[in-house]
Amino acid sequence: MLDTVFLRFIRGGSAPQVCEWITTSDHGLGETMRGSLEEASAVCAGMRTIFLAPAEDMLITTVDVPARNRQRLLQALPYALEERLAQDVEDMHLVPGTRRSDGIVPVVAVDRVRFERWLTILREYDIEPERMIPDLLATPYAPGSWTLLDDEGMVLLRTDAQEGLAIDPDNLAVVLASVLEEAVEVHPTQLRVYAPEEYMADFNGLATLGLEILPEPLPGPPIEALAAHAESAAAIDLLLGKYSRRERLGKLYRRWLPAAVMLGTLLVLNFSVLLYDYLRLSHEETQLRTSIENTYREAFPEAQRIVDPRAQMQRGLEALRHGGGESGGFMDMLRGVAPLLSQTPGLQVQRISYQEGRLDLALVAPDLQNLDALVGRVSSEAGMRAEIQSASNVQDHIEARLQVRAAP
Repeated sequence: MLDTVFLRFIRGGSAPQVCEWITTSDHGLGETMRGSLEEASAVCAGMRTIFLAPAEDMLITTVDVPARNRQRLLQALPYALEERLAQDVEDMHLVPGTRRSDGIVPVVAVDRVRFERWLTILREYDIEPERMIPDLLATPYAPGSWTLLDDEGMVLLRTDAQEGLAIDPDNLAVVLASVLEEAVEVHPTQLRVYAPEEYMADFNGLATLGLEILPEPLPGPPIEALAAHAESAAAIDLLLGKYSRRERLGKLYRRWLPAAVMLGTLLVLNFSVLLYDYLRLSHEETQLRTSIENTYREAFPEAQRIVDPRAQMQRGLEALRHGGGESGGFMDMLRGVAPLLSQTPGLQVQRISYQEGRLDLALVAPDLQNLDALVGRVSSEAGMRAEIQSASNVQDHIEARLQVRAAP
């Protein structure tokens, strides 16, 4: 379980920035601390934060609204409460609780300006509460009895799972008698009193109201008792609607949605370009490999199996270049013939092949005289024997096959 910080402003403090807090973990409650919100912020960083809002600054009441749909219930609350509130209901933040078995719905009403000021003060110090609950609804509670907590200058009276009120200690007996008189249907017989041991006797007089007083001495500050019971599902969370964590995250998401869409579009376009380049280069590689294989087959028609045409071509050329270690190899013959070919006017070489000491040339010559002159020069200048294997007169040129051998 994630460690939790319970935080609240100190009642009667000179400024709301004075607060107290306590942490809880799997190991239990920590030590109650008091200080500035700046100090509390350092503790809240990286931890769940639950803010305990002062119950005296809000109205906790009930309404009888038949609407079962939550959205309709929220719409009906202002009309159900407008006659009970001293100020305009539109200025109030209304949060419904869980509907009771008799159909009655508990409601917390707090001045919206005051409520938003709490949030503003906390956020100024980078404190983002996960929940905000009335401190009254964090007091210990047992069905069938009421709970009274002496909270250092204020008395918190919890009359039901999600009901109660904050009472000035000087008016406690009068207010409690009035509340008991109104509780006709569910009249408690026990009052659990949580107070420091030295102040417990101050509440014994409440027994005259017909209640059995069950003393529960507080071993430490009241916030310890609140933190120990605040996680109850019965506590009403004030962070509802636009103030909820989900809604705030939704606003943040909607704010960044256009940028996220643009980023996603750019990523898709970039991937598409990369995919197109990959497919194009793969196609070109296939074409190049096919071309290399065709060239290899033309140069070495006796080859039966082609695995790596580039490497096989290299090995074939090396074999031709050295000609098996004897004179008259391919490269020797080519070095002797090449200058004569380039010096013959209008001569074009279409194909050269070499096999078993024989160099075969497919040529295009402007006329038969130039071809005969080439044969003579191969014999006289290159020291090799040349023979015309075939010659055809095609339009205005001669297509011929010339075979060159080393001189005997």
